[in-house]
Amino acid sequence: MSGGLSDRLPGAGLPVGLRAARCSSDASLVTDDSPYPAAFMHRTLLAVFRIPAAVRNGPACCVMAVLRFPWFVAVSLRLLVQWGHEICVDAGGIRLFAAQRREMLLRRLAQNRQIVVKEMAKELNVSEGTIRTDLRLLEEEGLLERTHGGAVPVKAGHQPPAHAMPSRGELNRKEKQAIGRRAAEMVRSGQCILLDASSTVFELAKCLSELDYLTVVTNGLAAAEEIGRNPRNNVILIGGILRPGSRTVEGTLGRGLLQEVHADLFFTSAEGFTLETGMTDFSPNEAELKKLMAANAAQVVALLDHTKLGRRSIVTSIQAKAIRTLITDAGADPAYLKTLGRMNVIVAD
Repeated sequence: MSGGLSDRLPGAGLPVGLRAARCSSDASLVTDDSPYPAAFMHRTLLAVFRIPAAVRNGPACCVMAVLRFPWFVAVSLRLLVQWGHEICVDAGGIRLFAAQRREMLLRRLAQNRQIVVKEMAKELNVSEGTIRTDLRLLEEEGLLERTHGGAVPVKAGHQPPAHAMPSRGELNRKEKQAIGRRAAEMVRSGQCILLDASSTVFELAKCLSELDYLTVVTNGLAAAEEIGRNPRNNVILIGGILRPGSRTVEGTLGRGLLQEVHADLFFTSAEGFTLETGMTDFSPNEAELKKLMAANAAQVVALLDHTKLGRRSIVTSIQAKAIRTLITDAGADPAYLKTLGRMNVIVAD
């Protein structure tokens, strides 16, 4: 009876996983002269743990180490986590180092004008935390601006400090202001309106302080403060979870409140809009809250600057058929606007 692990691996006495792990040294994916961490671990096991020379392939060597030294599992996992941050495998099976991964992120940003964390994590076969770390480092170099759920290009001549949170309100500010002013013309004193926490809707909120006896229900802290400057207005803040790095409350903790509200208008924006997917956002929590708000309003008004049209994000918040009016800016493609059918489209000057 042989005591060598390489002789025992094919036997019926071992689990299928261990039998499958055995391979000849010629077929091993990791050779002793390989520069990658797995080969380093293989050589270390042979030298330090005195694994029998007969066990020459990497998988069998690791199995022997686990059997002899249980604590090896914990050490190995920690090393693999550290190495995994610097090395990943993309969909095509090509080994990518961190620098190559970040270069790919920059190329994708140049092509699509945005990066979505969930999409890139899936495409590069890494965790969302790894992509967020890459984006943070690239932002510190002034190569992009992070947003909630992704990143956008840096504005010309503008490089935010590394410690500052990028503001969506800085993007297309003039267009958002024009849309906000035009949307304010739809509001009358005494109405009940719902406002989301988007930067475009905040521009609308800044135009409403002169109106009296409004009842405003919102999940945006900035919009609530702005409209609350007029003591004759009643502002109701939807309860929920404060999103880190923003002045937004999200989640469905305010479901009970919204079910009791019957609003005249719901003003909302999104990260993207298409006829097929409707209005889409990065955050599932934010999208779910918007669905509740839309269900309790007589009319949904979408405030979307031209960069949002024809673009989609991760999760649908409002279906296209639920939108009564869409307000955009003069930069919108007239041909695209004609495809919106019966939707009431307003172009703000």
